[in-house]
Amino acid sequence: MRVESQWRIPAALDVSLPSSLMHLQTTYQFYLDELAAQLPVVAAWGVFRCPETGKYQRVAYYERGTPCFVPAIIAYLESEQWWDDSLSAFKLSELALDLDWKTYVCNYTQQPADPEYLLIWSSEPLSRLQQYCIEQQARIFRHHLDTYQERSRQSRSIQLLEQTLQKTEHQLRSPLALIALHADLLSLSLPLGQLRSQAQSIRETVDEVSVSLTQLTNCGLRSRLQLDYYDLREILEESIAGLQPWIQQKQLRIDYPVTPLKLKVDRWQIKQVLSNLLSNAVQFSPPRAVVTCRWQAFCSEVLIEICDKGSGLSAEDVKELFTPFYSRRPGGTGLGLAIAKKIVLDHQGSIWADNLPEGGAQFSITLPRSA
Repeated sequence: MRVESQWRIPAALDVSLPSSLMHLQTTYQFYLDELAAQLPVVAAWGVFRCPETGKYQRVAYYERGTPCFVPAIIAYLESEQWWDDSLSAFKLSELALDLDWKTYVCNYTQQPADPEYLLIWSSEPLSRLQQYCIEQQARIFRHHLDTYQERSRQSRSIQLLEQTLQKTEHQLRSPLALIALHADLLSLSLPLGQLRSQAQSIRETVDEVSVSLTQLTNCGLRSRLQLDYYDLREILEESIAGLQPWIQQKQLRIDYPVTPLKLKVDRWQIKQVLSNLLSNAVQFSPPRAVVTCRWQAFCSEVLIEICDKGSGLSAEDVKELFTPFYSRRPGGTGLGLAIAKKIVLDHQGSIWADNLPEGGAQFSITLPRSA
């Protein structure tokens, strides 16, 4: 028997279960209960693999609240000897079981050798419309599973990123403190004039780097977001100003809206996101090209798009761009876009990238109007 645990509504109170698994089970139970309310369902089983643990779970519905099968039937069903690898995905098929009810199975597995499926026992034959309803429910739950699998993968990537940021901070604090100490000693030993001013400038730069390092580390902690209403246009202009030497060197033009747009964000962190995306656009744009920044405001969120006229993204780029340590830039650390994604997720937004039909890449961000 592959199934690690069976579940019915009271198990939702089991706090030892991973939160995502509890949500998946509750969602699946809701689907089964909804099907039973609309169709002549006597019993139903849903078997799926938890994206977090990799273990198989079974959610069950029984019309009378308790199992309606004799132990021998349950053992046979659990053995999955009836499973056929040739079962079409998302198509309800009838099983020939010696029971008082009709038995149907809907396969929604991605790997036939490790089946995930919905079993339905009906008191009467199901019409084609009723079968279609079950098939659609299976598609919906497959979508939920895939979504949670992707979130689980993102969560692991974010945990790795947070550990990297913490390690980086720890490794940089000591040399920064040493540089600050030597700058202070140098400043005290020099007479008033240009050399002392340069030593003091080094000390001030160390302080700025130290503050930036603290803010960068805080990107891994949503509880430390300093949210307030800021003008997106002003934040963008600050990011553009910081990139001016490279923009002028390539003779690029940055187009962006002239109207202000207020958003509730952490100003410093969103500036890091925009600066990173603009830096990539500048890096991959040909000379004398145009980088376009635009946004659309909706009732509850805003869509931000940054487009370049570069060579575009490969299929691997689209898949891996936001993965820590993946980089297309020579000498790149592969952390910039991963940090940008973490910041956007912490703001309850989303970020993705794709290619433009006319060539070049487009990075898109959605952010809530008020976090």
